[in-house]
Amino acid sequence: MTSDNDCGRMAPTELFAQILEQKAACNALLEKKNDVIATLEDEVCDSDDQFRVLIADFRENLTVLSARMETHIQTIDNLEGTVDVAA
Repeated sequence: MTSDNDCGRMAPTELFAQILEQKAACNALLEKKNDVIATLEDEVCDSDDQFRVLIADFRENLTVLSARMETHIQTIDNLEGTVDVAA
């Protein structure tokens, strides 16, 4: 005849111990998941900061380029005026 333990039954204390082990394993997994999420959030924040700097640099470069183009247009207009007068 087989005992209760042989049939796959466990004593309540053994079952409770296994439940506690499983709970600890789940908590460890959740902690690792939270660490990964925190790392990804940090990377997103860093990328956002880099993007803001890039946009600011782009805006500054565009402003400088526009000013230079305006200066060149004025220079060309002035040259055309002096050429017309000389002709």
